[in-house]
Amino acid sequence: YYGMPYVRRKEDAPTVPTDKAGYDALYDSIYENVIAKNGGFEGSYARDSYRVSVTSDAPGCEAVIAIPYNRDFKIFLDKEPVTASLADGIYTAIDLPDPGQHEIEMIYTGAPFKAGVTAMVVTLLILMTLYGFYRIKNKK
Repeated sequence: YYGMPYVRRKEDAPTVPTDKAGYDALYDSIYENVIAKNGGFEGSYARDSYRVSVTSDAPGCEAVIAIPYNRDFKIFLDKEPVTASLADGIYTAIDLPDPGQHEIEMIYTGAPFKAGVTAMVVTLLILMTLYGFYRIKNKK
């Protein structure tokens, strides 16, 4: 159920367990109370982003997204940048300021992604330079 969102009141957040049995119980509870009740969910994935709609029925709620928390995600709530927090010891939580439907978008901008893009650009520049030298040398 990677990416499964659910909304809860902040005061209803469970205590983070410290042992395997506690984590197993927490995940069983999430499955029974969220996934089994909601069935599926509609979200869209791309290689480095995730988008989903959630609905809150009261103020003081948070959306918990079943994606491991990582500071390298840029989070947007209704197209406005927001800060995420850690939920249930592993997931990403986003505060929902008011009731209603909200659009959440998460874009990964981490160091490995940036390093990959940089390596690709440098490689293309080297290849273009080598090709240029090759063309100049073979004109004679």
